[in-house]
Amino acid sequence: MTESEKDRRARRTIEQLSRQCRDHRERAERLEVQRDALLAFAQEGFGACFNGCDWDGAAIQEKGFELGLLDEVKFDPEKHDDIDGALHCDPGDTIYVFSELMRSEP
Repeated sequence: MTESEKDRRARRTIEQLSRQCRDHRERAERLEVQRDALLAFAQEGFGACFNGCDWDGAAIQEKGFELGLLDEVKFDPEKHDDIDGALHCDPGDTIYVFSELMRSEP
């Protein structure tokens, strides 16, 4: 193998490793955001319990939305047929679904 072939191979390896490092950094940043949102959610929920309050479904959904864990969308029976309680929704009703943050894998 010539010196220039070794150089090309080394450059390709460096480029591949650089891409992998960038991908890992991006994933780590997403996980950090996810962790922070889930921590804030847990602290809010436990804080309510410690103060003698109960969290109802609406309060849980509102806090999840506020923290970026949930998205508000308009109910579409064709898209949302797998949602619990879908029988009680009318087309166009506002519903909550997991945000991209919650759909991403750890």
